[in-house]
Amino acid sequence: NSNPGAMDTPPAIPNSDQPAPQTPPVQPSGDQAKAFQKIYNFAKENGGAKFPGLVAGIAMHESGHLNAPNSVFMQTGGTNAFGQTGDRGWGTIPRKGHSVGWTKYPDLQTGVSDHITLWHDTKNHPDNYNAHATPQAGLNAVLGSYSPNSDPSNKALGYTESGYQNNVLKIMGSNGVL
Repeated sequence: NSNPGAMDTPPAIPNSDQPAPQTPPVQPSGDQAKAFQKIYNFAKENGGAKFPGLVAGIAMHESGHLNAPNSVFMQTGGTNAFGQTGDRGWGTIPRKGHSVGWTKYPDLQTGVSDHITLWHDTKNHPDNYNAHATPQAGLNAVLGSYSPNSDPSNKALGYTESGYQNNVLKIMGSNGVL
């Protein structure tokens, strides 16, 4: 599930899959770099992600670098940096317009671990991120499962799979892990 508030770069053509114009990598601010490193370190400690930088890049995109005031991350008390939905054993918070709520975790590290289990572990799904040789190939394969293209409210705002992928890869590159 994409978090529209977390998009750094809108697509070049709203409501299309045309990628945003390429911009040179920008060094993240101190707080952004610290947020990325925090998630990256949790992913490394967990050990289940082939690409811990991808885990961190997705979290930064989804949560506005753990700082977007209206993000799912903030609404869950800083535990769900990925926009994960459904009760994963710790409850949910309401998700406007949907019967399934946003997942609430006991802490951020548990949220990172659950994201890795759901989206990286090939025992959970054989085509998850860990099945691929590069983060780009993984995004190409997995992104359709939680595609912004399939959410009418996101499409209306111009959020697309290519915009999501470009932003995650841009975040990874600016943090030196791509």
